[in-house]
Amino acid sequence: MPEAGNRLALKQAKTLPATPAAEPAVSTIQHETRPPSGGEIADTYYRKALAELQAGRTESARLALLAALDAAPAHADARLALAALLSRSGQAADAEVLLRNGRALTPDHPGLAMSLARLQAARGDTADAAATLIETADKPGAGADYHATLAAMLVQLDRPADAARHYEQALRQQPGQGTWWAGLAISLEAQGKSAEARTAYQRALQSGPLPDDLAAFARARVGK
Repeated sequence: MPEAGNRLALKQAKTLPATPAAEPAVSTIQHETRPPSGGEIADTYYRKALAELQAGRTESARLALLAALDAAPAHADARLALAALLSRSGQAADAEVLLRNGRALTPDHPGLAMSLARLQAARGDTADAAATLIETADKPGAGADYHATLAAMLVQLDRPADAARHYEQALRQQPGQGTWWAGLAISLEAQGKSAEARTAYQRALQSGPLPDDLAAFARARVGK
């Protein structure tokens, strides 16, 4: 009988265990902390070194800079700061080695080249200093002071045409530098370009204060 069958099915259904409701899935995603990179560690030590220098704690600054370079040998700012510390403490040779090693890691960094060239020039090796600057003269970051420094070295090496070219590049960026105009004038005059040299001497006198001897020399050349 259908009714009896329905009643039996309903009775059996009531005795069956209820299907458990699905439980919400528990997230298994774990947030892992990324360890700092060598560059980030170096930045931290570099900032610490700057703070130590500002406080006059030179030795602590030196140790922090060494730690920065240990974490990231290519950290140019830390290398430059450490080289400056070494140079000021009479360890110019060690500073040169440090800068040469840095240039091997980042050969296109003009700041490293400039610092090394100044140390080379200070010990009388102008030719090597100029060669160092020439290597990165066309790299981004080689600014007006970079080109003017190289130009002055080229004047000493009796290379007036090259010196004039770098003075002109420096003056395009900072046209108000009287000493650079004087350097350009000297370079032009050495090439026999008297009219251009005279104009450059005039610009030198108009562009701001010059050292007394250089100003007297420029006035003499203009009045010649």
